[in-house]
Amino acid sequence: MNKVLLVEGEVDDAFFGSLFRKLGKEEGIEVRVGGGVPEIFKCLKALVRTGFRQVGIALDMDDKDEEYVYRRVFDVLSNEFGTNCIEKISSNKTNVKGTSLIVLPMSIKGEPFLQEFGVKKHEVEDYVMKMLKEDDNLVKALSNDNFDSNALIECLRKALDSLKPDCIELISSKQLIDLVKAIIVFRASPARIVREVVSNSNSEILENVTEDLMHDLRNW
Repeated sequence: MNKVLLVEGEVDDAFFGSLFRKLGKEEGIEVRVGGGVPEIFKCLKALVRTGFRQVGIALDMDDKDEEYVYRRVFDVLSNEFGTNCIEKISSNKTNVKGTSLIVLPMSIKGEPFLQEFGVKKHEVEDYVMKMLKEDDNLVKALSNDNFDSNALIECLRKALDSLKPDCIELISSKQLIDLVKAIIVFRASPARIVREVVSNSNSEILENVTEDLMHDLRNW
């Protein structure tokens, strides 16, 4: 493989694997699961030590911002290899001891649809939720024609309203995905529903939703 993309867990693996296959971008990219943030940084340092030429790292942005994610990766690398070995190319691209590194903060921060539902913790599921909002045929396929996008979103609103008296607040797209699974009666793992959403989505809608992400990957 020419490139290695490090991801945090199985959901991220399902997302990127399905995304690359759907859009025909998988050639030359190997997705490796780190198994959590500490482990993904261990994998990153090991790849740099072995002189791997092109490495990407996808990290959930959570409740931070892009600069925090970039700085976190930079600090890990500078502590391991020293600042003299790091050449910053752009905000998310760095050269470390001959390894070309791209950092991908996983988020659609500022998306009004996610803000409406109170999402403050951003992750790969942001993209999945937006696809469910944008692609009627996708929602119909997943729900056996019981819902379209508008009906699903309305059910989400009602479900969230019903939680307010108990002071239950959902703050992440991951939690919204769990609600979606309950609404459409999709009995499968989180990774499975992510894989199904991406694999069955309209290619044009998928391109639009992941436009910034795919731009970074194409220019990696």
